[in-house]
Amino acid sequence: MPSTGVLEVHGELSDQFMIGLLGNRYFIGVPQSALGWFLDAPWVHVALRPGFSGLALVCGRFASGKKGLKEFVLYFGNVSTAIAQYLSNYHYLDIRAIVMTDEEGQRAVSKKAAMTLEVVPVAGEINFDTFAKGASSSAFHLSLVSQPRVHAN
Repeated sequence: MPSTGVLEVHGELSDQFMIGLLGNRYFIGVPQSALGWFLDAPWVHVALRPGFSGLALVCGRFASGKKGLKEFVLYFGNVSTAIAQYLSNYHYLDIRAIVMTDEEGQRAVSKKAAMTLEVVPVAGEINFDTFAKGASSSAFHLSLVSQPRVHAN
């Protein structure tokens, strides 16, 4: 955790995700093993710092449970500066399931997006406030612009 509320995804776990272009849409590919909880999470947006490496998935507060899970950021620091800069020019990023194409373990992504998140360019340090762009957890649930669009399969 480089700062409170920021969970940095390193190494082998980060390598299980994908980032790419399908048609004219950029996507983040999520492994099947994480897809269930990932799609249930109250994602707010994808934050990028133009001119810097990394990509941050901002999640709001989970409503389930007595205390609920506090808002947090999944930070993928291994996304290159060039890719982060390029993605910061797009307004939306699709979330797609990673699927295996054959027995040799070749990976691809589903043709249909499971979710679409807004891309928000931000400025500042690697911390929750920067990536959340100053939004409070109550704002996460009230802002229609920041709510992900979920697509039926």
